[in-house]
Amino acid sequence: QLDRTTLENTLSVLLKHESDLQKVKRRLQVTDKGANVDDDDDLRQMRWRN
Repeated sequence: QLDRTTLENTLSVLLKHESDLQKVKRRLQVTDKGANVDDDDDLRQMRWRN
């Protein structure tokens, strides 16, 4: 289990762009029991275009 500081530092290494980091931070809820991701995206509604 990672503490909040370690998690934030790790995210900043994994995500290249600041905008991506901010998106994840908004969706990530960190508590004493761990992290919970608010994953409300319905990927079935997404359509891929070539």
